[in-house]
Amino acid sequence: MIVTTYRDAGAFLREGVGDEYPIQVFSANGFAVLNFDVGEFHNSKPGDFETQILYWASPIDGIEAAITKLTELGIVDRSRVAITGLSHGAEIVNYGISHTTLFAAAIVSGPSWDPISEYLTADSLRTYVSSQFSLESPAGDSRGRWQRVSAALNADRVFTPLLINAADDEYLWDMQLVTALRELKKPVELFIYPNELHEKTQPKHRYEIYQRNVDWFRCWLQDYEDPDPTKGEQYKRWEKLCDTQVAQNPGQPAFGVRSKPH
Repeated sequence: MIVTTYRDAGAFLREGVGDEYPIQVFSANGFAVLNFDVGEFHNSKPGDFETQILYWASPIDGIEAAITKLTELGIVDRSRVAITGLSHGAEIVNYGISHTTLFAAAIVSGPSWDPISEYLTADSLRTYVSSQFSLESPAGDSRGRWQRVSAALNADRVFTPLLINAADDEYLWDMQLVTALRELKKPVELFIYPNELHEKTQPKHRYEIYQRNVDWFRCWLQDYEDPDPTKGEQYKRWEKLCDTQVAQNPGQPAFGVRSKPH
């Protein structure tokens, strides 16, 4: 099963926000799809970190409950569940793969919510994050709070293969996470799209992302490689990621068909 996240925006089959995770295409390739709209965020208090952390944690709890129910109904294989997200959806994905062992593969469309963002954002956004989420400079008292949120600071707990399709306007936000995962020999691949903003608009880029997203999930969850000879280098990279993951993480969760020794 593949989970799509954040906002449906009335465009169910296109997965709403960002239009990078088309539900009908995933379904046509043998996946069940859970379209998880997180809704409005309530019952939080600005400056109260213990309620604000639910901004990330609550959607993951809801998704886990749905996975459990669908598994009990015999609809999905719990060991082969993937997750996707753009914008706040990407934040949910990164929190989920670094704080749970629910997902066998993941794709995000950035940016990641890590301490590096403190140094990349405009003053107005930095002030908002400080007052709303109690996340100030990671060099100070906020270090412990960042530790509870950031995927990069919990990279050692990430075992989910992660694909990132980033706009060149935002990819720097992902670099702390990407670097941390690479240093730990975790399976991660980053693509950067030129002349794109938060939501990618160039048709060529959209089409490439559609294809790669399907290939990524079919590879990790279905052990399927497209015989198209032009994709040979892609699969060589992914097989290397798989081998490295297994070799570097003995005794740890091996997610997806691809993650098993072969």
